[in-house]
Amino acid sequence: MKRLVSCIVIACLGATAALAQDFTQAELEKMVAELDAVSTRNSKYIYPIKCSVVTNDDVNAYASIEKLPKEGEKPQGVMVVYTGLVKFAKNDRKLIRAVVAHEVAHLMQGHVLRPRFVATDLEHLWTRQQEMDADLTGAKLLERAGYPKKDMIDMLAMLDTLESDTGWMYRLSKNDHTSAKNRMAQVAGNTDVMRSMMSFEKGLAFMECRSYGTAANLFEKATRQEPKFLDAFINAAQASLMSYYDKLPGAIQDKWFIPDFGPMLTENPTRSRDAEIRDEDRDRFKLALRRIADAKAKMPTNARVLELETLAAALDPDVSNENLIKTGDKLKVLAATGSNFDRVRFANNAGVAYHRAGDVQKAYDVIIGTLKATRNFSNYLGQNLGRFNVPDRSKEDEVLVLDVMVQWLNNAPTSNRYYGMVKDTYTKGCSKIGVQAKDTTPKPTYLCYAAALVIRGKECPILVDTADYVDALGAPLQKITISEQYPDVQVWNWANGEASILTERDAVVRVSTHATGAYLDLRPSDDTVTGVFRIVVGMTEADFNKILDLSKSVEKKVIGVSGIETWNFYPNLNFGVQRKDGRISGVTVSPTK
Repeated sequence: MKRLVSCIVIACLGATAALAQDFTQAELEKMVAELDAVSTRNSKYIYPIKCSVVTNDDVNAYASIEKLPKEGEKPQGVMVVYTGLVKFAKNDRKLIRAVVAHEVAHLMQGHVLRPRFVATDLEHLWTRQQEMDADLTGAKLLERAGYPKKDMIDMLAMLDTLESDTGWMYRLSKNDHTSAKNRMAQVAGNTDVMRSMMSFEKGLAFMECRSYGTAANLFEKATRQEPKFLDAFINAAQASLMSYYDKLPGAIQDKWFIPDFGPMLTENPTRSRDAEIRDEDRDRFKLALRRIADAKAKMPTNARVLELETLAAALDPDVSNENLIKTGDKLKVLAATGSNFDRVRFANNAGVAYHRAGDVQKAYDVIIGTLKATRNFSNYLGQNLGRFNVPDRSKEDEVLVLDVMVQWLNNAPTSNRYYGMVKDTYTKGCSKIGVQAKDTTPKPTYLCYAAALVIRGKECPILVDTADYVDALGAPLQKITISEQYPDVQVWNWANGEASILTERDAVVRVSTHATGAYLDLRPSDDTVTGVFRIVVGMTEADFNKILDLSKSVEKKVIGVSGIETWNFYPNLNFGVQRKDGRISGVTVSPTK
C-alpha cells in the first residue's frame, strides 16, 4: 500500500554523509513532544506521534500515518526526518525544529489524508494552500513553545537555496510547493521588503520568457514596494529599453545593428512590417528614458545605469546623425578599457550608433579593433558582421571576421531570420580569399516557457495580481469560489469565454481563452532568434501540428468555465490547448503538470 505523506521538500544532494551522528531520535522525540504540547491534537490520528531519524541522503522530512487503518480504526501519526535534511541544515537545531513544527502542523490540520480531486490543478493548489497553512500554524507553534517565528522564515530561506539552479519561471509557477519567498512573506506578515523581492523575482521570470514589458512593470513595482531596492531600478530601466527595441517595426530593426543590452537581448518576435517608427514606439522609448532617469536619480554614478543611458541615446528614434556619432565615440572610449566581455559589448553598441549615423566603416573599425585586442567572441558581433558587409577588408581582417561568423553559425539555430544571410556572407568571404568554407552545425530551436496570452490585443500574463486583469479586461462576469475551506482559490470568468483565470490569494495562477483570434506566442529561448510560433484560437489542428505534435501532449482534467474540462498540455512549456471539431478551441497558460 502506498504511504500517504506530507513532505516539506525533496531534493537529491548526491553523495552526502551517511548519518548526521549528532541528531538523534531522542532529540527528535523531544522536539515533537514540545510542539505537540502546545498544539491541538487531531482526533483522526493516534498520539503520541511516533518519531524516526532515517539514514537517507535526500533533503526531506514528512508527517504521515504508519499504515492505512482498518475500517473504524484510527491511524498512528508518524514523524520522519532524513539525515540528508539534518546535514543540509548543518545540524542547526533551529532550522530542524522549524521543519518539525511545519510537519506537526500538517498532522494537526489533517492534511495527511487530504481530499482527492479529479481536476489536477485543484489537487496542486490544495497542496500549495496546505503548505502555506502549515507554515503559518508551524510558526505559531514555535512561538507557543518559546521559540521565535523567525526560525520558520530562516528555514524557508534555506529551502529556497535548493532551487537556485532552476529557471525563474519554473520556480515561481510550479504548483506543488509555492514560492519560498511567498511563504516567507506570509509568515513574516507580508513586509514591504519581502513583497518587493517577490515582484523582483517575477520580473526575472518574465525576462527569462522574453516578456520584457511585463518584466519592466514588475521591476518598477518592486521599487515602489521598497524604494531602497536599487537593483530593481536598474532592471526596470533595462527591461523597458529592451521592450522598446523588441517592439520596433521589423523593417527598422533590419536597418540597424543589433544592440547588446548585456546578459539579455531581444529582437521583435511579432515583426511588425511598418517601414517607419510609430508613435507607440516613441511612447515606449519615453517610458524607458523615464525609468533610466529614476535609476540615475538613485545611483547617479552607477556604471550600469550610465551604460544604459548611453545605449538609449544610440537607440533614440529621432536622434540626429551628429549625436549618434557623439554617442558612438563615448562607447568607443568604453570599449578601450574594462573586462574583455564588457569591451566587446561596448564595441558592438558603438557600432549600433555609427551604423545608424550612416558610417558603416567606422562601426566596422571599432568592432574589428576590439576583436583583435580581446579575441572574445560575441553572438551579436557575429550576426552584425555577417549582415552588414564592408568591402576591401585586408586578408587578416577577413580571416578574423570569417572566424567570428563561423562561430556564430555553430551557435545559432536556423530559425534565426538572419542565418541564411550570414551563411551566404561567410561562404562568399571564404571564396574571396581562397579558403574552404567549414562545415557548420546549427543549434536546435528551444522554446521559452509560455507566460502570457494576448486577448483583445492586450498581454494577459500569469503570476500578476488579479487587479491587473480588471484594469485590462474590465470586471469579470462571475467569480466562483471553489471551496469554503479555501476562499482565496477562485475562478473568474469574462463574458463569452473571452477569458478565464484561476486565482490563488489574488494572484493569477492560470489564464485561458476561447475567444477566436486570441493567441499565444511561443518564443525561442535563444535571444538572438526572431520570429515566434503563434498558437491561435480557431486554427486547425493540422496547422497546430506544424508547430507542435498534438500526439506528444498530455491530457489533463482541470477546472474551467463549464466545470471539469479536458485539455491537452505541454508541461515543459507551461501551456495547453483544447480541441473541438478539428480546430484549436481554447488556449491556456498554466503551470499544471
